[in-house]
Amino acid sequence: MSAKTPKVEVSPAVLRWSRESAGIELPDVAKRLNVKQGTVERWESGAAKLTLRRLQELASFYKRPLAALFLPRPPTEPPLPHDYRVLPGTPGGAMSKQTRLAIREARRIQAVATELSTELGYEAAASSRALDVSSDVEGVAAEERARLGVTIDQQSGWRRSSMALKGWRQALEGIGIVVLQLPMPMEDARGFSLLDGGLPVIVINSRDAANGRIFSLFHEYGHLLLGCSGICTPHEAGIAASRAQPVEHFCNSVAGAILVPRDALLAEVSALSPPGGAQLSADDVVALSHRFHVSSYVILYRLRAAHVIGQSRFAAEIDQLQSRAARAPRRRSGGPRAERRCLQRRGARFASLVLEAKSRGIITYADVADCLSLRVDRLAALEKLLGRSGTGG
Repeated sequence: MSAKTPKVEVSPAVLRWSRESAGIELPDVAKRLNVKQGTVERWESGAAKLTLRRLQELASFYKRPLAALFLPRPPTEPPLPHDYRVLPGTPGGAMSKQTRLAIREARRIQAVATELSTELGYEAAASSRALDVSSDVEGVAAEERARLGVTIDQQSGWRRSSMALKGWRQALEGIGIVVLQLPMPMEDARGFSLLDGGLPVIVINSRDAANGRIFSLFHEYGHLLLGCSGICTPHEAGIAASRAQPVEHFCNSVAGAILVPRDALLAEVSALSPPGGAQLSADDVVALSHRFHVSSYVILYRLRAAHVIGQSRFAAEIDQLQSRAARAPRRRSGGPRAERRCLQRRGARFASLVLEAKSRGIITYADVADCLSLRVDRLAALEKLLGRSGTGG
């Protein structure tokens, strides 16, 4: 008979923390490890010990290093971003395992980017203008466009929305913001922002359409301007709503005003329909959305905000758009190569920081591979990709 499998000593509180912080329920653990739920409960209460193999299985399931489960007590972690997905005074929405994992990954990248920026001697980015929700939206938007340095001609010159996303992302990275694209359930979050803990970070959902990601990018930028982190489900269809949530309403409005400046919109409307907006057709709205690389929702909101169309037409057009969107099939595409996926997820700014730190001898090749989740043999391809124009989208 073989010797009895030895058990390991771990803190029950650490076991509970590692599961709960990953957003995983007890039944899920029992199913994954093919044990009874009562067994998992006894591990977490300290009534029973588990083997090293079981602990390794838990670490893999929770996406934690094995060493983390041997900590004497749960570590102090930054709080989750403020949940703007629900109305004030109502319980917070459930957050999936994948979204929690995205937040952890973003915080890790934020910490690495902040440390490398300091080591390389770069100045920290200005993370907030300390605005409040009563700030003049149009004025803020004009100042921020000037700060980002993107002209209307540049914006309209982007041939596709994917190019516009890359261009806007590069502009934000150029002022010191780390912009990431990570996968999350669409019903969970379209984006979130992190201010505490180092460099400002914006995360957008890589599963969203390009125009949706562009809008979420600037909605989260609005949070940074207000000096508040948050996890949100901003949607262009609700851009004129959310007045019960002043922060969300402000961020929606700033996003729309940055992406579609009032004067530029009125000039386009005049060219399309000299007598006035009443003559604008549905095709004109689509043409304007292509011109500014935003959704038709955003164009309609900006037309209404500029008093080009009235509330009744606005509401009718929004209803039609939502009806068409519900019937539209979801498009799927193949996955990109590893180096391009790295740039899409982590961005040119972070990848460049990591590669520069390696070239200066601050970190090793193993560190680079770990930071970028990229094999060493793909680094040359990544550097080549970084050297091209329009990367990082």
